[in-house]
Amino acid sequence: MDKTPQRKNNILAIIITYNGAKWISKCINSLLKSIVTMDILVIDNDSADDTINIIRKEFNSVEILILKENLGFGKANNIGFKKAIDEGYEYVFLLNQDAWITDEDGIKKLVESFKSDSSLGICSPMQFKNQQDLDLKFSSYLKAYNRELYSAYRKNKLKNNLYKVKFVNAAAWLISNKCLNQVGLFAPIFKHYGEDNNFAHRAIFYGFDIAVNPQVKIIHDRPQKQMVEIETENYRKRVASLYIERLMNINHSLVFQFIYIIAIVFIKSLKTLFSSHYKKTLVPLRAFFDMTPKTKLILQQRKQTRIPQAFL
Repeated sequence: MDKTPQRKNNILAIIITYNGAKWISKCINSLLKSIVTMDILVIDNDSADDTINIIRKEFNSVEILILKENLGFGKANNIGFKKAIDEGYEYVFLLNQDAWITDEDGIKKLVESFKSDSSLGICSPMQFKNQQDLDLKFSSYLKAYNRELYSAYRKNKLKNNLYKVKFVNAAAWLISNKCLNQVGLFAPIFKHYGEDNNFAHRAIFYGFDIAVNPQVKIIHDRPQKQMVEIETENYRKRVASLYIERLMNINHSLVFQFIYIIAIVFIKSLKTLFSSHYKKTLVPLRAFFDMTPKTKLILQQRKQTRIPQAFL
């Protein structure tokens, strides 16, 4: 760790980096321009590019923790979560390395969201792929969890009020100290996918709301195309992670979720068996068998998440 300053502000911003030299200056500058000051912690997952050199050269006030291996998004963020809890920060702001806040008063508006709604645990800004268009995945979450918000955006009739959702991805989450202390850390069973969805499930389990503030905006500069190489190992890992997400969801019966997964594997395999997408046939099955060796760990961590301050 380059420096270990004492807490100065009420908000700890956490940025997990991995070969993020392309974006990191814009990302950090967006936080430094905020009218609400915050402490910034960068946790680097063993980058091989100039990410760390750029931060050291351009951002003297930023705390840097350099890891010797890539722990993934969840486990790296857990280091920051522990710091936030130990040092008593009121809020934690997670921001992806390839994202940035567009307005100087954006963080201020997110904080004000919590002042107006005591049930709020997580608040996200609107997530765009450019200045005009919504991020593809974020758009899909709005369609699934709040059609009113999606429709209002499309009709340019967004209101100033918060829009409640069951989930949006953690590219930019403001989390309250109360929520973090109750829910605990990201479940370590997840490495690259699923940890934010599981955290959202647990926040809901403990009675917290998740909301989008439509008056705040980030740009998320990531690939927008749907994954087409469906036979790849990474895609299979993503499918396996989706299965684990379901089994780890403590808001629903474990038996029901397991039966649901079996049904999905059977139906998707059957649908693609005689289609032009025959390569898809084995993906659900392989993903299922990728998941099964983790069954004991899934049961252990599912049980842990039902206890406050899980994994602390």
